[in-house]
Amino acid sequence: MSEPEAHCQQLDDLAEEFAERIRRGESPTVSEYATRHAELAAEIRDLFPTIAALERLKAKRAQPQGQPASLGGARLERLGDFHILREIGRGGMGIVYEAEQESLGRRVAIKVLPKHALVDSKQLKRFHREARIVARLQHPNIVAVFGVGEHEGFHYFIMQLIRGVGLDKIVAQLAQARSCGVAGLETETFVASPTAGGVSLGMDSQYWESVARIGLQAARALHYAHTEGTLHCDIKPANLLVDPAGFLWIADFGVAKAVHADKVTRTGDVTGTLQYMAPERFRGQTDERTDVYSLGMTLYELLTLHSPYSDGDRAGVVRRILEESPTPPRVLNPQIPLDLETIVLKATARDPHHRYASAGDLGDDLRRYLDGEPIKGRRATRFQRSWHWCRRNPVTAGLAAAVAVLTIVLVSLIPVIQRSARQPAQNPPPPNTVAPVAAAQESNESAHDVPPRHPGLFLPPDRGPRREGDFDILRPRRHGEREPLGFPPPGPPPPRLEGDTERTGPMDGPPPRRGDAQRPRRPLSAGERPDTERGEQRSP
Repeated sequence: MSEPEAHCQQLDDLAEEFAERIRRGESPTVSEYATRHAELAAEIRDLFPTIAALERLKAKRAQPQGQPASLGGARLERLGDFHILREIGRGGMGIVYEAEQESLGRRVAIKVLPKHALVDSKQLKRFHREARIVARLQHPNIVAVFGVGEHEGFHYFIMQLIRGVGLDKIVAQLAQARSCGVAGLETETFVASPTAGGVSLGMDSQYWESVARIGLQAARALHYAHTEGTLHCDIKPANLLVDPAGFLWIADFGVAKAVHADKVTRTGDVTGTLQYMAPERFRGQTDERTDVYSLGMTLYELLTLHSPYSDGDRAGVVRRILEESPTPPRVLNPQIPLDLETIVLKATARDPHHRYASAGDLGDDLRRYLDGEPIKGRRATRFQRSWHWCRRNPVTAGLAAAVAVLTIVLVSLIPVIQRSARQPAQNPPPPNTVAPVAAAQESNESAHDVPPRHPGLFLPPDRGPRREGDFDILRPRRHGEREPLGFPPPGPPPPRLEGDTERTGPMDGPPPRRGDAQRPRRPLSAGERPDTERGEQRSP
């Protein structure tokens, strides 16, 4: 074999060894191989990072996100001092077994991290951090951690063994019973777990109280964890266990976050179960109210036996969480108490500011419900719901408001338009002051009957000119109106009657009354003077 061929064969063997170590869960480094094989250092630094990236990609494809963990066909029988008895459950971060610690003779639960998860160093950091977080939390409703260990490449930590059942199984059993037409179930016949006396499985007042008691215990445990600086971030029915005495236990802090986010779980990382995530988590915001929302959704599912966002693909579920509110529980089951529905709806409000400010406040309202006291939570009014909808849909709300304003303006203008349409017929505009006079002059048979009018005088539109005695009446005088000044009409003077004395101007003497033009007047005799008040002649 030539030297170049031997060189390539050695590089292939090293690459195969490097990839195999990654598959076993080890974390070999490129610099380690480059230092040991200096003659191949350049090729190793160029090739090995690509091999590591490909192995990590294959491991991620073999374990899809959200699917239970797997050991890839390996069967565990012993982990150090612990003898594996049976598998309890699987989650996204590991597999939980029931085991016996032989040195102490006690039963414990062991959570094992699969080897393929070690390809991503962040997974291992989260695993050990979960053990540290839970070991620091000492609460009667939180599963305790006793220690951590590693055996033949398997990382694990030891927990308190809880002989109970997850709420997800209770919901599934009740939903199945309802679909079969069974009104309720006896606790002794519920699955294979000994939960007798713990939870009422009939949909009655006792069941509603059981749901409230479960929520109260979970809320108090979460409030304690929050005060210790820890957010669970994955509250769901499967992570809430109920023992035979009806005691609730919170488990699986695998995706927990510190109240002030750390480098392992950064702000913006979306971890947990999708249908129980608060809307703000998709915007990278996390605080105590996100756990309140998740607990509220869990209580919602216990009340209705239905998850509002479980149907559809991932993108559709995210869209519904961000845009839609869950159906009120009493719409699905009118037997649900009104106060309990109000508590759940307030805990699951899409806007964090409208939820309970803390898990402690949620627990206090659940305690008031159990004690028969008035709760502090109040249902949102119709105006509040409309305002929240406008804030979520500003464009649609703006268009709706513009249409509403335009409609109001048009409706208010309809009476004005109708009055404007009727006004010309009822009150015609004033006619021209010259044209009616000319028309009247042309229509009269004689210019003496209707003398021409002065162009500056106003002629009422509803009355034509008429003659009374020696005067032409333009219009009737209104009450309190002064006598208008007379102007000599243009044209020839009117004919004088027999017996009339000659007048020198329009102001000589009083104007004649109606009928004076038809009555003959006798000439004045010597010593007589005209009566200025009545227009008659009388003797002194």
